[in-house]
Amino acid sequence: MDSHGPAFRGVIARESLKGGEKLLALVHGLLRWYSKGKAKFQKVERRWTLPNGATLTFEQLGDSRSQDKLQGGDYSFLLVDDCGLVDQKLVRRVTTNLRTTAPGVHPQLVVTLNPGDRYSAAWAPLVRVRVRGDLTPVTSPDWSGQRWIIAHSSIFDNTSLTRDQREAYIRLLKADAYGRPHLEAQQIEGSWDASGGGLFSGIDLAPARLPDPTPGGSGAHLWNGQLPRPLPGAEVFLAMDWGGTVPTWCGLFWLVPQTLVIDGVRIAPDSLVLLDEVHTAMTLPSGELDPERSTGLATTREVAVMVGAMVRRWGVLMALIPLRNRVLDAAAFAQTGSSQGSIGEELGRAGLVMTPSPKGDRVSGFNLIAERFHRCNSGAPGLYAATGCRYYWTSLLAVSPHPTRQGDCTGPDHALDATAYLCRALAGGVGMTSGPRWR
Repeated sequence: MDSHGPAFRGVIARESLKGGEKLLALVHGLLRWYSKGKAKFQKVERRWTLPNGATLTFEQLGDSRSQDKLQGGDYSFLLVDDCGLVDQKLVRRVTTNLRTTAPGVHPQLVVTLNPGDRYSAAWAPLVRVRVRGDLTPVTSPDWSGQRWIIAHSSIFDNTSLTRDQREAYIRLLKADAYGRPHLEAQQIEGSWDASGGGLFSGIDLAPARLPDPTPGGSGAHLWNGQLPRPLPGAEVFLAMDWGGTVPTWCGLFWLVPQTLVIDGVRIAPDSLVLLDEVHTAMTLPSGELDPERSTGLATTREVAVMVGAMVRRWGVLMALIPLRNRVLDAAAFAQTGSSQGSIGEELGRAGLVMTPSPKGDRVSGFNLIAERFHRCNSGAPGLYAATGCRYYWTSLLAVSPHPTRQGDCTGPDHALDATAYLCRALAGGVGMTSGPRWR
């Protein structure tokens, strides 16, 4: 700021202006001290101008409308404070404005965030690359090869707090965590090892993650003697959400008939275990999945072939899976989804006969999922998924609470919706039939 003069055009952004009032006052005091009282502050624009011409503006970044206000500007510095409250897509769009033609000026992006916030999960893969104290720059393929310096901290690094203040604050955080160790680790220790936020940020998802049982997989030996091969068809369930322009997803679930212990996790009878999946999501150059974009190439016949191959991997004959165990979004049976009658009919003609999902609102299905997650490793029927189901875990941690509809979500919800269809069906959802309407 001091050396770049007018070439420094900085922005500090937060999800809400009201939530940033304390930060605004802090920056105001620092700049007045730094400039010996010569910095000018324009209250309406929330912009400071230093004697050398450098500017720093305080802006909101909470939705597409606020993002549009920043679009088209040329900035040399962007700080997004409490970034876990901001949709990462908005951050990515705003960073396209980090550009300058001034010689010697290299635009910089700085983000601060806490684990467990609404959008924190999107940052977790990057944050976990470095451990506390390791400030070695890391190159992120997901950010076009940009280099990041990751600095972990916790409440114990806040030197402005006295010991008594810190202990009082910790007591408040523990009360808020309500005895949930993973939330205490997030809020007090700044741990990113627990669930990283999103719709299920209040639930410890660690017990729900099971070793990959796929033959030849790294965790297959942990399932020896406990996972029958072939799987009995009556215990196998298929749950699908048809995507079209967004990814289609289908999961193969096993309804566990008796108690299992896998890698120290006790799985109760009637638990659902996601063993395998197929999807049409796009793979990024970094090798990571884009849970919101489809390749757009898979036809109903190709999806049916993919699902059939998945079923055969587990030694199951499709004909032995009861129709009531195959659940597809009821909307896929609407006559508007296909030139051949409906998506459901096309899949059926391709050999993948499915049953329309039960009627019910999304929130009730998500509540059933949350209940099963809560019961993992507790002796009651839970919901588990193998780590090899990459799309499931990527999208599960990327969905976020809806800003206005309580209990609903935004983001890549395709695997989540399909799982909700199945949970509602097992709970006796209204609308289940013995087979598709067109048969």
